[in-house]
Amino acid sequence: MSNNTQESNGTELKRKLGLGTAIALGVGTTIGSGIFSSVGEVAGAAGSGVMVILSFLIGGLIMIPQNLLYTEYSTAIPEDGLFVAYLKRAGWPFMSFLSGWLSFWATDPTGIAISSLAVANYLAFFTGFSQIIVRMVAVAIIILFTALHMIKMEAGAKWQNFITMFKVLPFMILIGMGLFYMRGETMMTPAAVGAPTGIAALLAGISATTWSYDGMQSACVMGGEIKNPKRNMPIALISTVIVITLLYTALSTAAVGLLPAADLAASDAPIAAAAANIPMIGQSAGVIAAVLAIIIVTGSVSSLIMFQARIEYKMAQEGMWFKSWAKVHPKWETPYVSMLCRAALPSFLFSPAPSTTCWATLP
Repeated sequence: MSNNTQESNGTELKRKLGLGTAIALGVGTTIGSGIFSSVGEVAGAAGSGVMVILSFLIGGLIMIPQNLLYTEYSTAIPEDGLFVAYLKRAGWPFMSFLSGWLSFWATDPTGIAISSLAVANYLAFFTGFSQIIVRMVAVAIIILFTALHMIKMEAGAKWQNFITMFKVLPFMILIGMGLFYMRGETMMTPAAVGAPTGIAALLAGISATTWSYDGMQSACVMGGEIKNPKRNMPIALISTVIVITLLYTALSTAAVGLLPAADLAASDAPIAAAAANIPMIGQSAGVIAAVLAIIIVTGSVSSLIMFQARIEYKMAQEGMWFKSWAKVHPKWETPYVSMLCRAALPSFLFSPAPSTTCWATLP
């Protein structure tokens, strides 16, 4: 296999993505709306402020071995498709097919649909959109980012790099203000009556953090398009886990320093509730949290649309999916059929009637 292209069955994608984009894919996918609610769930499980902080810290550290494994896979098999490629090369073609099948029908389109709907709902917080308009906006978001990443791949990569940096910035501001105004006695508030304590509390808290760290391996899905993968993939994967662990640990420290763990656990919007205790924010915390969520989840939607279609593209290359989904546009140099079909399914979830857009492209 060439270091500059990946070829199979007459299809080809070029290695056009740099280290920054590989990191942006992992960070941008992982940091989503989940962190806004997971702090409360971890607080309820861990029971005290100190345990919440330790839970996020250890929860991130235990992801390092996983990313080291992905480093080995992505450098030994520098191809698109993640599990589809890895399982096929390991001699498990059925498991390879099953992983891609489940990805298409069960997990990935719903992730795009839920995330785009979340952005539309947060916009409705300011605009008062009706539910019909909210669904139309969600579909428009899917169409917009699909067009961007399909027609202007390099521009899409630059956008992904920008939105990932932009979504980290307000996190840093919120963390900085929270740490400045946090109160030691609030952080040391003991566990609520009946809450777990000791090792049991810590294990429960760590368990509650795991889904917040999901997505750090996203760059591997586009492993065949990352320049110099033997150098860039290890740096990207390790950098991703370090950045996210530091952000989550700092944010949880600020949160439990502003609001007792019991109050965080009882809140439907724990980050907003904690931010309300920062001077100069107060009653504006809800608005700030909504703006922050729009920025963060928009970055996640963009990231998901950018890489997920590569799974079916790889399956088609390997003869496990419809052949047309492996087509690469001669001008755009992207797997346009796979990307169109990926966009059609989550859009279908918002529509009253089925769409036949992608199926019309099948052989």
